[in-house]
Amino acid sequence: MDSKDYKPALSTYEKIMAIESKPVEAIKTGKKESFASEGMRFLMQEVDALTQRKLVPEAVQLTQIIIDKLPANIEAKAKMAALLEIKGLNKEAAQSYRKVSGLYFEKGQRDDAEKYSALAAKLDPQKDDPKTAIPEKKTRKDVVSFL
Repeated sequence: MDSKDYKPALSTYEKIMAIESKPVEAIKTGKKESFASEGMRFLMQEVDALTQRKLVPEAVQLTQIIIDKLPANIEAKAKMAALLEIKGLNKEAAQSYRKVSGLYFEKGQRDDAEKYSALAAKLDPQKDDPKTAIPEKKTRKDVVSFL
């Protein structure tokens, strides 16, 4: 294993420690959000590093921990869908991509919703139709939830 694989993760960890070492100042200066963002970035980098080393089961496990702790995190759910695709579980990945698409649509992020809907259609085309590709309020019940 090459030590340079850990440089981005180490850099992020050092930033987190700098914020954590002064928690009162971090909160006063509005860096509480930054701490959470840096922590999530670190965890997602770990998932990417595990995936690159072909340690997909470990990447899935870490991603599931993130989803369990932060169920509103769409990025983690999108990462899980990608991991399912890597494992060759195309139907499950398509279901997850559809769920991610629906979540982005609910947040008003139509471009992201369309991106994940297209990924789902690529993996499981027979399930996509205009009514469920990007759910509207009346068709949300048709969105399949895998996570």
